[in-house]
Amino acid sequence: MRTKIGALFSLGLAALVAIGPAMAADMSAPAYKAAPVTVFSWSGLYVGGTVGGGMASLPVTDVDDIEFVPGAPTLKSLGAAGGLHAGYNWQFAPSFLFSLEGDFNWSSLKASDSTCFANCIDVLRITASSKLDQFSTFRARFGLTSDRTLVFVTAGPAWGHVNASITEFNCIAPACPPGAPNAIASDSSFRIGVALGGGVEYALTANWILRGEYLHLDFSNKDMVFKDPTTASRSSAATISATSASDRARPQTSLALA
Repeated sequence: MRTKIGALFSLGLAALVAIGPAMAADMSAPAYKAAPVTVFSWSGLYVGGTVGGGMASLPVTDVDDIEFVPGAPTLKSLGAAGGLHAGYNWQFAPSFLFSLEGDFNWSSLKASDSTCFANCIDVLRITASSKLDQFSTFRARFGLTSDRTLVFVTAGPAWGHVNASITEFNCIAPACPPGAPNAIASDSSFRIGVALGGGVEYALTANWILRGEYLHLDFSNKDMVFKDPTTASRSSAATISATSASDRARPQTSLALA
């Protein structure tokens, strides 16, 4: 009897020894798996809006120095600008970005001056004014990304609407009230130019992006001549040139659509 009990005990002990490692493996804690790292992607279509400010140089100059003395002042203006933009980003390799973007903007950049556009002594008073009231750009952007941050440079063609004029009054400066215009040189037209700049973007969420951007705009010259306001015929040999250049800084918000 004791022999049988001993034999059964020995068999049971051997079985436990045999299956012990397998049971321990089954009872061990599950292996930890790290959560996959999600990398933000900048690729896709986006649209947005902007409100900012800028400074414009709006020179109206006498090409021949006939009506003005050399060194007439350059019109300058501080003003606001706001508009809409849209573009598409391509991210590659994996921290480089290329995109194309277009925008349309309204602005309040305008200035006028009648102080000394002539020599202010025994000459007719002359008043100059100029305004950049809207502009558009179509630009390429090249950038470097670091997760949700993008640093970029940008360049491309620009179009701006410049409204410039020079008015010569029938009174002797400086001590006289302006009389009826004696001659007017004016032009209101779109000018082609160039846009250059750069900026930083940060993706607040998967769809909302905040941007700070600096942009320099430089538009082409346009010549105009003095005309008699009554007959519309040329009244002076002077050729007047007008253009515009602007520097603007602006915050922007964009919505990523895809």
